[in-house]
Amino acid sequence: MSKAISIDPARGFVALPASIFDLEISPGAFRALSVLCNLSDPQGYSWASLEQLAEWVHRARSSVSSYLVELRAAGLVSTETQTRSNGANYRLKIKVLFWSKWVQARKKCASPAPQKTERSIQPAERPTKVKHKPIKTHHSEPAASELIKKVYKAWKGLTSGVTYGQFSGAASPALMKDSEKILATSQPPAPVPIEGIASRLKDLWGGLGVTVSISELSEMVMRCKNNSFSEGQLDALESEIQAVWKGHWKKPPATKQFATMLSSAKNAVSADTMLRLIEHDFRQYRKLHA
Repeated sequence: MSKAISIDPARGFVALPASIFDLEISPGAFRALSVLCNLSDPQGYSWASLEQLAEWVHRARSSVSSYLVELRAAGLVSTETQTRSNGANYRLKIKVLFWSKWVQARKKCASPAPQKTERSIQPAERPTKVKHKPIKTHHSEPAASELIKKVYKAWKGLTSGVTYGQFSGAASPALMKDSEKILATSQPPAPVPIEGIASRLKDLWGGLGVTVSISELSEMVMRCKNNSFSEGQLDALESEIQAVWKGHWKKPPATKQFATMLSSAKNAVSADTMLRLIEHDFRQYRKLHA
């Protein structure tokens, strides 16, 4: 028997779905994923520091960090940094996103399947007679209200042609009141998490028939994350890519080309962008005139 591995039943084992072997991830990322699966509770959660993971994966801390970025971009894990009371980072809360379903699937396979019984179709399951009804997706952005557009244009008029952070004149009481009303009732857009960015970009390139490697997708995801892209800005990025992309292009954009697309999407005047600028200008004006 080989001495390269010690067969110790007390250490247990980890069962992985065979579809993992179909994933286009690096060997290091696969090793890290295997370790995380072994650490996970039935819901897929585990808690470890980068130093501990580096020890178990037998790689440098920086390498493990890059493996986690790769796994997040592939939609396999999510991570959350946990801190001490003094604000210092001390461990990661990591979730293997498919683990809970995998545990449940294995339990079902281990027990005999219950016999299916006939049942009548419930009213909610019957096909609707309403046709051509608009469908709103999970990331559809509501159109900016007329008040938001009006206030945005007013602030733009006060900031055009002057030094950043300064204003060309006084803001009217009505503008200040409307700005305060908007900010009290409209939540400024939150950045999309890494998993959401990865999912949307993966679907986008797949729909365009473009093959994107995990490393290429990871780079795009991190660029969007570093720019704190909101859902509205991701919508703008998708529109920008679809507008310029040629049907015969089968390779992903070069770094410089993608950076240009990001810049256009970031500067798109969406409802998200208007809210961000209104909030910035309103708070900056109050700060200067406090």
